[in-house]
This record gives sequence, C-alpha cells and structure tokens, in this order.
Amino acid sequence: MQHDSITPLSKKTSMLDTTAESVVSQTVQQVVFELMRTLNMTTVFGNPGSTELNFLTNFPEDFSYVLGLHEASVVGMADGYAQATGNAAFVNLHSAAGVGNALGNILPPTATTPR
Repeated sequence: MQHDSITPLSKKTSMLDTTAESVVSQTVQQVVFELMRTLNMTTVFGNPGSTELNFLTNFPEDFSYVLGLHEASVVGMADGYAQATGNAAFVNLHSAAGVGNALGNILPPTATTPR
C-alpha cells in the first residue's frame, strides 16, 4: 500500500541533475543534501560527535537539525516524526558507539524478545 502523499522514488529521482558536468562540479556533501531534499528528508535528528563535523559544515538553511541528548532518544524522536508526518526521517549518529547506543530503538521489539 502506498501513502497518498509519498511520490515513488522513481519519479523523484528524475528531478536530480545527474549529468556528468553537474556531478563532477559538486561535492559529495552537496549531492547528498540535494538527494535528501529531493526525498523530502530535510529534518535531521542527531546526537553528533566529532566525525560528523563535515556533515554539519555548510548545513543547508532549509534543513532542520533536531539535537537529542542520547542516541536512543534520537531514534525514537525520528520514528515519531516519521509516523506523524508520513515522511522518512534522517538520523545522524556518531559512528560505532553512537550506533551501538541507538540499537535498542532500531531493532523491533520482537527481535529482542526472549523465545
């Protein structure tokens, strides 16, 4: 079942300029932000560490960054946002330990239930 307000990815990706000239003249960060914009993922939830500095440098003005104090709560906020709006949410976590701290909210409850 497809949600009425969600445009299929195949239709959205056609809005990206993927000509060789445009891709070569852009940074990876610019291409990622444009892809996120195209997918309507302009709200980012996170608990950043030092490895995320490059991602946050030149953060677009039309994006929102929701800062959480713990990775698990960040995932919970992003999940609630996605359910309330019908849009996917982007979660930005510190590598390794941040992802480990968030796993409790990433795994579905059935995956952690003893059998």
